[in-house]
Amino acid sequence: TLIWRISNHESGDLLSDHTVPPVTLPLPPSDVFPRYNTPILAVGYPRSGSFHIHHFFQCNGIRSQHYCCCGSNSTHWPCEGGKGIGRCMHINLDKKRPILHHCGDSDVYAEMDMEDVRTRLFLPQHFHLDKFTEQFPTATFLLTKRPAEQWAESVSNWFDLQKRFFKVFHIHHSYPGWPKQPLIDIYNNHTQEVRQYVLDNPSHTLVEIDVEENGIADDMVRIFGGSIDCWPHTPPN
Repeated sequence: TLIWRISNHESGDLLSDHTVPPVTLPLPPSDVFPRYNTPILAVGYPRSGSFHIHHFFQCNGIRSQHYCCCGSNSTHWPCEGGKGIGRCMHINLDKKRPILHHCGDSDVYAEMDMEDVRTRLFLPQHFHLDKFTEQFPTATFLLTKRPAEQWAESVSNWFDLQKRFFKVFHIHHSYPGWPKQPLIDIYNNHTQEVRQYVLDNPSHTLVEIDVEENGIADDMVRIFGGSIDCWPHTPPN
């Protein structure tokens, strides 16, 4: 099942010559919250409004984790009293266990990637979607997005995140339009790959939102239910 809300902001060249067309289907009944199967897994990239997603669900009384798990109540590094969700998943993959085994018991996982020296940048939402399917074949994928140019600017200004993305995707100075264009291509290509993955694995629901569009708070309530007051008023950084 695909519930796609496509932004008018998409731009930049795609790494793939094939694009997945948008599809919109009717919303589930309004008396259920959240309206889609849990867990809801945020499969957007870092710097795409993940904390807004976490705040929205948590404020509405839904169990949500952002970046940290396993005894930590923090929402960012260094995850005092526990560890990062991404670190937990990375360990599970090494030990051939289900990807979210003992990584918390939440209905929403709002940010699951990880940065550290040993693994550089760990992006399970791009490289390990199949592992989520193995453990949760009917999970909802929530793809948070923003205009690709603005995302590239945000990544460029966030410590060494740009360099980490380039290492993961083997991007070099010779890439046309370096350094901004490869980031735009990486971002847009991820959107296409997630869409294609759900087309190929239709037991999942894909909800796609642009966190910078006007009316996003109304859209979150229309799509998931809950209170509009739970969407943060500040824009994603």
